[in-house]
Amino acid sequence: MSKDIFILAKQMVGKNNPIVSALLYDFCPAAAHWYVRGVEPEEVFDVVWKAFEDYATGKDLRSVIEGYGLNTMLPEVRKYIDDIRAVRSEFSIDGPSPELTHTLQHSFNSKFGLQNQLNALGGSLEEFKHYIRVWAFLMRDWKACMKMNQDPKNERIFQLFTVSLSAPGIVQTSLRVQMPVWGWEVRVGAVKRVYLGLLVRNRRQETLRFALVNRAERAGDLKWPNNGRPDLYALDRDTGVAEPVIVRDESILRLILRWHEEAHFGRNRPVGLDDPETCRFCGYRSSCYGKLPPFHSMPRNPEILDVALEQLTGETSRERQHAISRFGKEALNA
Repeated sequence: MSKDIFILAKQMVGKNNPIVSALLYDFCPAAAHWYVRGVEPEEVFDVVWKAFEDYATGKDLRSVIEGYGLNTMLPEVRKYIDDIRAVRSEFSIDGPSPELTHTLQHSFNSKFGLQNQLNALGGSLEEFKHYIRVWAFLMRDWKACMKMNQDPKNERIFQLFTVSLSAPGIVQTSLRVQMPVWGWEVRVGAVKRVYLGLLVRNRRQETLRFALVNRAERAGDLKWPNNGRPDLYALDRDTGVAEPVIVRDESILRLILRWHEEAHFGRNRPVGLDDPETCRFCGYRSSCYGKLPPFHSMPRNPEILDVALEQLTGETSRERQHAISRFGKEALNA
């Protein structure tokens, strides 16, 4: 749900950008703390984002699975898809993605000898099954929720857009940032319409992230089709629900410089103390927890490192002042 933010943070490491630090602060104050102090985030793996990248190539699911060297699992993949179809047919009254709450008859027997291949898709059978659901079901679910024109005569191009984020009070061109956003360009005859989708968890729309993308322009000299605006939706990464953006009040944008300042001077309490699941998608989790093995799930009772917690909440005013770079001071006065 946050890979886009950490792609942005990695691009802007060392630049102390107020929009980036505010986005991170809205995600977790600790992440913003590490960013403004020049810590480079690790790459965040998100199996849904990975499925998007592969889906956008135009290949079919079978070809992609074969490309990962998982040919022997294709029969089980077909059975898994058939099971989900059966559950959806029987329990459609239960709401979106009933396969999440009902037991499937088929489960993958083993990943023996396939660990290296599965590592490209998250390293576990659960992640692999999520990857399959995106291809076989969730892409269709999202489009249905968005009431996207499904006429086979029309062209629907799934692609990665680059948008330019800006906010009131931040006037320097150098402080604008570009963020990747997935979406569809639908062509009905000569008319084009763009649907943008931001991944969310538990249908929660992060206020600042949605407000910034909702007012964003396309990067470079590109314009939105027909001099209009794209339709922005929240794509629930698990259920396949797509909901229109609800954050239309841009007053939240006035908090950007305040949150940027809080990242420098505040007591930046980690969200992971209350919701460790959020840390799964954080590029700074090693800064809080220490080095974790690849594809290592968050411990059931994770403990923030004492040294990290002390820095996040116990730095003196002098230490925090020293952490601000020259660019950071200019950004605070933007």
